[in-house]
Amino acid sequence: NASHELLLNSIWLGGMLGTVRVFATRSGPWHKGQFEQKIRRCGWNNHNDVLDRSDWEEVGCQRLAAAWDSTREIQLSKPVRILPGETRGFYVHSGLPDDLGIQYQSYADQDDIVVADDFLTVHPGIGHTGSHAFETYHGWFRAIRGPCGAFSYTATLRSWSAQTHSI
Repeated sequence: NASHELLLNSIWLGGMLGTVRVFATRSGPWHKGQFEQKIRRCGWNNHNDVLDRSDWEEVGCQRLAAAWDSTREIQLSKPVRILPGETRGFYVHSGLPDDLGIQYQSYADQDDIVVADDFLTVHPGIGHTGSHAFETYHGWFRAIRGPCGAFSYTATLRSWSAQTHSI
C-alpha cells in the first residue's frame, strides 16, 4: 500500500522447522533486484551464485518444534520496517539437513501472488535445502517457491500534510 508503513514482527511457518533463521534484504527486493536473471539459473545443481550473503541482514533466529499440520511463530528480534511503496526480500532458512525443514508450495511464475491483503503482497522466491544459510556446496535451490504460513505486522498510515511537515 502506497500510504502505509509496515512493521513486520513475526513469521508463521509449518514444517519440521528446527533452528530457523530469518534474513531480510538491507533494501529492495532480494539480490539487488536480479530475481529474473538469477531464477533461471536456479536448478538442481547450478546454484553457485544465487544469493550474496552481503545483501542480507539476520533479523530473527529461533529453535522451533515441528509443526507439520500447523504453524509456529518466529518472533523477529529485529522487526523489519517496510516504507510506503518499498519492496523487501526475505530469506527464511531451516538448519535441518533435508528439504522438510520449511513447508512451501510451488508457483508457475515469479509474478504470482502467494498472499495479499490491503497492505502487503507476497510473491514467491526460491527454496533452499542446504543445512547452512547461504550455503552453495550442499543442498540445492529450487525456483519458484512460496512459504506456507503467515506474516504478522502492524500498518501505520504515513501521508504528507501541511500539519505534519514544514515547508
